Amino acid sequence: MSFLVSLSRSIGIAAFAVMCGAVASGVLFANANWLLVAPSLVLAGAWVVVWHVVAEVAWATPAATWRGWAFGQPMPAPPYAQPGSDASHLSTNLGQFGAWVQQAFAPRYAGTVLIGIAGVLVALVVAALLGPQAAVLAILAIGLPQLAVVICRGSGQPDALLRAFGIVSLPMMLGYASVAPLEIHSVCVALAFGAVAAAVHVTESNSLLRHVGFGLGLAVMMLLRQPFGAFVLAVLWLMHWFAPPGSVSQATTWLLASMAATSVALAL
Repeated sequence: MSFLVSLSRSIGIAAFAVMCGAVASGVLFANANWLLVAPSLVLAGAWVVVWHVVAEVAWATPAATWRGWAFGQPMPAPPYAQPGSDASHLSTNLGQFGAWVQQAFAPRYAGTVLIGIAGVLVALVVAALLGPQAAVLAILAIGLPQLAVVICRGSGQPDALLRAFGIVSLPMMLGYASVAPLEIHSVCVALAFGAVAAAVHVTESNSLLRHVGFGLGLAVMMLLRQPFGAFVLAVLWLMHWFAPPGSVSQATTWLLASMAATSVALAL
């Protein structure tokens, strides 16, 4: 799957998560709160861009190229620099680095880097406009892919759970926070669907993550005394258990349906 296709799909899922979070607040249509969701959609999209650029590009490949690079003219050394001195080595390394960027890195990765920088700038600006809750979530959303790339050593195949938290859980919290103060139950539900989302790309049909997610969501519904929401989640959980989705697209459809049903139940 190409970078842009994967990015567009993830942005769509994140936007849906934002809307689910806003609906779950129960006050989406009170006092024109729905107008606040638009910048949240932009912010979540920027988070997804940062995630894909940082965590889902195989940065280990250009890094390996740089480690073996020995081409390029040295930069002009400082006056009176002696051959073999630290200043001489620095001018040589800078010259090789410039040649590597120009010949090996920029032709393939410059556009990706610029997209990532734009995503970070948009995320910071919009988060500052939306207030403290959005700012805290933005810090987490920008830091999460950096943690993921360290764990996967720049392979471009980040941990499924971290990916789901970045593309589903944090946007869902943002949607809720855009119209109401975040509460513990909204955070728990968002994390629960993050676990369910992580199971979408896990090969085992009855992934433990899926059951942990549904179990957490059901526990929240019971603690909130939401019988309708608990019933809906229980039915969806049983359907996943006895008739697990057979493909990623089917699992994604069931995930989105579960998120929507739970959000409506929380809003009632």
